[in-house]
Amino acid sequence: MEFKFKGKQFCLKGIPPQKCKAVGEPSAKLMDGTTKLYLLQLVDSNVIQIDCMQSKTHESGQKQELKQLLHRFSGIFEEAQELPPSRGVFDHRISLESESKPVNIRPYRYPLKQRDIIEGLGHSKLLLQPLEK
Repeated sequence: MEFKFKGKQFCLKGIPPQKCKAVGEPSAKLMDGTTKLYLLQLVDSNVIQIDCMQSKTHESGQKQELKQLLHRFSGIFEEAQELPPSRGVFDHRISLESESKPVNIRPYRYPLKQRDIIEGLGHSKLLLQPLEK
């Protein structure tokens, strides 16, 4: 992998797979053929100090911007004092029937599209068709 960082060219090279081998039983169990993902980050200690100082000044600027936004849109963040206005025709309500019982249906373990296909295959196999000789 090659990349540029602050004007300098860097190249990271991994170890070719044929040179890697598991040594002993515990190591062999760890490397069971599954894909592994690794992250390697190399950072100069001077860069860390500079970034920390920049992030502190950046955070204070962000806090000030956030305060201004909260003040500007304070009406949105206020606690509601009354119910929202009626929506007219589009007022979607769930009408409850008296003495109705809750729905007791077990969840289906397949997505809806897949379930429809599976049920369709089942129904087609159950249909009786005349045999042709």
